[in-house]
Amino acid sequence: AAKIEDAAKKGVDLRYVNTSGMDDPAEELIKLSDGGFDDVGAKKWFYEAVTYVSERGLMNGTSETKFEPMTSMTRAMFVTVLGRLTGVDEKNFTPDSFSDTKNNTWYSPYVSWAQENSIVGGYEDGTFKPMKNVTREEMSAIIIRYIEFLGLKMVTDADAPRKFTDAAKIAKWARD
Repeated sequence: AAKIEDAAKKGVDLRYVNTSGMDDPAEELIKLSDGGFDDVGAKKWFYEAVTYVSERGLMNGTSETKFEPMTSMTRAMFVTVLGRLTGVDEKNFTPDSFSDTKNNTWYSPYVSWAQENSIVGGYEDGTFKPMKNVTREEMSAIIIRYIEFLGLKMVTDADAPRKFTDAAKIAKWARD
């Protein structure tokens, strides 16, 4: 009952909400009241994290109604989150550095920002591969460059790569 009252306080007119057939009407009403995603219910383990990144504009979801929290993160998504976290003004960056980063995409200004600030370098063939899933190696390298971009000092453990069970598979470029 308290959740329904909270929903009413947020402006949801409960007279026009049909709750029949809902597994959890209170959860559905909260979702309606705070502009949540259909696939992110208040009882899900990731609810607070999705709410946090969504409210701060770091991640927008894959549509107005879907967040797809179990979807793998692409290189474009990862760079976009870092750009938004930094407060990049999209208007100040236009894509021109990678052959596969097109103008007027949701990620293109962030990829350009990251490239211009040496956070990403792309592939040897001149592409960025924005829709490719970001690997753990790529994510680590990007985060290290991002920390350097911020002017922060990175405390490293020279033995860290040896602590991974798959350390032998870490590419040379990712070790550097």
